[in-house]
Amino acid sequence: MKIQNLLLTSSLLISTSAFASVLKVTTGEDSVAGSLRAAVASAQPGDTVEIDSKVSRVMIKDGEILLTKSVAITSNARTKEDRPTIDGMGRNRIFLAVGRNLNLEFSNLNFSNANTTSIEVNEEHSQMNVDGRSYYIPQTMGSVLLLVGPRNVVKIHDSEISNNQSLNGAITSSNDPTEQPWTSIVIERTIFKNNSTEYRGGAIYSFWTNLKFNNVIFDSNTAKEGGAVANNAGCMNVKNTTFVNNSAGKSGGAIFNLGSLRMVNNQIKNNTAENAGGIFSGYVLQLSNNTVTENRSSDPHNVNSSDMGDIFDLTSNGGNIIGRMTLDHHAGNKIHFEQTDMVNGLVNPTSLNQDGRFEPGLPPCALEEIK
Repeated sequence: MKIQNLLLTSSLLISTSAFASVLKVTTGEDSVAGSLRAAVASAQPGDTVEIDSKVSRVMIKDGEILLTKSVAITSNARTKEDRPTIDGMGRNRIFLAVGRNLNLEFSNLNFSNANTTSIEVNEEHSQMNVDGRSYYIPQTMGSVLLLVGPRNVVKIHDSEISNNQSLNGAITSSNDPTEQPWTSIVIERTIFKNNSTEYRGGAIYSFWTNLKFNNVIFDSNTAKEGGAVANNAGCMNVKNTTFVNNSAGKSGGAIFNLGSLRMVNNQIKNNTAENAGGIFSGYVLQLSNNTVTENRSSDPHNVNSSDMGDIFDLTSNGGNIIGRMTLDHHAGNKIHFEQTDMVNGLVNPTSLNQDGRFEPGLPPCALEEIK
C-alpha cells in the first residue's frame, strides 16, 4: 500500500509539473515569433515567460500586453548589468492585468520609458470583459503595470523601474473594496528611479490594496501628491526601505497616505514638497525605528512640517528620529510616542502625546511584517 501511495504521489507531482512550461523570449521585436507578446499570449496559467539575457531590449511597439492568466515573467540574467529592459517606447503602457485570483510575478528585469500621458481624454475610461465579468479600466494610470480586479497577488523583485510617465503611478492597482481579501502587491529588492506622474504616486499609486515593500529604493520620483508613493484607502507595510530625493508639487514628497501605513526600519531623507517634504499622513500611521530627517517644505509657511505633516493618528513603538513634524488640527488626534523617540528636537517627546477618539473606518488591515 505504501509503495502504491508513493507511486501515486510521484505521478501527481510529475503530472502537475508537466503542465507548467517555460516559454522563451528570443527577440526584442514586438508581435513576432519569439517575442514577449507572443510568449505571454501562448502561456497557460502557472507558466513562466523567460527573456534571454542576450535580448538586451524588449520593445513594446504595438500597445500594452494584456495579462489575464497567472504567469511569471523573468529573465535568465546572472547580473544586474545583464538584465533585459522592457521598453515602452515613450508611448505605451507595458502591462495591463485584468481579472481576479491572478498570481503574477515579475523579476530580474528593468522596465523603462513607458508612458500613458498621451491618451486622449475621451479614452480615459473604458470597460473590459474578462471571463464573463466587466471591469472598469482607468486608462491613464499605471504606465508600467495597471492592475485591475480583486483578490490578485503580484510579486515584483530584483528589478529596476525607471524613467516612466503617467497621470497616476508607474504601477497602479484598482481594487473592489467590497471583495476580500484585497489585492496584494509585494515588492522586494527593487529600485524605482526617475518616474513621474502629473497627479498622485510618482512610482506607485494604489487604492483599496495591500502594499508591502521590503528592501526597496525610491529615488528621484515626482508627482503632485506622493512623490514616490500614494496610498489611498489601502494598507501599506514598509520595511528596510529608502526614500531619497523624491518630490511632490503639493503634499508628501516621499509618501502621501490616506490609508493605513506601517513603517519599520526605513530611511526618509532629502525629499521635498510644498507641505510635508517627507510623509503626509491624514489617516493611520505606525512607526518603529525610522529616520525621517533632512526633508524640505518649499513653502516657508510649512517649514515646521518639513519632515512629517498633517499627522492625524500616529502610534510609535519607539526608536524613531523625526525632524520637524506638525499635527492635523483636529480634536480627535491620537498621538503616541515612546521615550526612545526623538521628535522636533525633543529627546523624550511623550509630552506631544494626545489621547484622541479617532476610530479608523477602513476594514482591518493585514499589517504583518514581510517574512
